[in-house]
Amino acid sequence: MRYGRSRFVEILLVTVFGIGGGFYVFQPAFRQYTQEQAGTPADVVSKTEQPAKMLKGSPVAVVGGTILVTGSLLFTYRKVYRPFVVRREREQAEAIADYIFQMEQTKEQRQKMEGGSNLM
Repeated sequence: MRYGRSRFVEILLVTVFGIGGGFYVFQPAFRQYTQEQAGTPADVVSKTEQPAKMLKGSPVAVVGGTILVTGSLLFTYRKVYRPFVVRREREQAEAIADYIFQMEQTKEQRQKMEGGSNLM
């Protein structure tokens, strides 16, 4: 893992490729939807159902949903997962530092005891 460098560019690049791939995969469905909308007569639709029907399957809704999902994943990573991982790494580093400190202390005590026993 690279520390001290922003990953925004990588995430932005992956998002762009994901949206582009989504358009490529769902292009036949988008074409079929536009043909159905152009070919059918206007149905009597209530005012509350009309916006939902317009957004269903539209490229704008797909892009908006992709941006929403990406944003929620980024938020969850930054606010939930990353603090947990950082805390765990710090605890591990502290445990290793304590171990090294204890080993140095026991080594110094051994040297003092060996030095004191040699004088007698």
